[in-house]
Amino acid sequence: VNESFEGTTFPPQGWDIVNQDKLITWQKVTGIAKTGNASVLMNNFNYSVTDQVDYLRLPTINLVDVDSAFLTFQVAASTYTPTSTAGNNWDTLQVLISQDCGITYTSLYKKWGATLVTTTVEHTDAFVPASNEWRKDSINLTSYSNSGKILLAFKNTNGFENNIYLDDINFRTIT
Repeated sequence: VNESFEGTTFPPQGWDIVNQDKLITWQKVTGIAKTGNASVLMNNFNYSVTDQVDYLRLPTINLVDVDSAFLTFQVAASTYTPTSTAGNNWDTLQVLISQDCGITYTSLYKKWGATLVTTTVEHTDAFVPASNEWRKDSINLTSYSNSGKILLAFKNTNGFENNIYLDDINFRTIT
């Protein structure tokens, strides 16, 4: 799986979005990207209903006869509130894995507040990342090798802080 959101269809073929409250959710944006001209945005800046959860799910992947597996992606995020603020309700980004078609998930990656942001200061306007405000994160999935079919999902939990962007999502295996 290699997705930079440059195609005309969103979500891309085989991907899906779970948006239980039917309000703001993951959306494709153009003119804002780490590479190319498009990325995906979770508009937490305008999402005043906190603790809502939205999933961006990748196509099902079969890990049979695989020695190792890795997920990499570009992320850009900022907060509205200074990250030193104690007890704040932060936007949270997780990467989850499911081995039962999305019935249950295990968290592989969880970041919020100071651990999630890619900026040096908070933004009191809607965050749009500069080219140097992206970070490449990676997850080693080798422990799931030969486990059969898996489903990976990006999960946003809204804290009404600021925008989170994803780009260049790449899942690769080594056999």
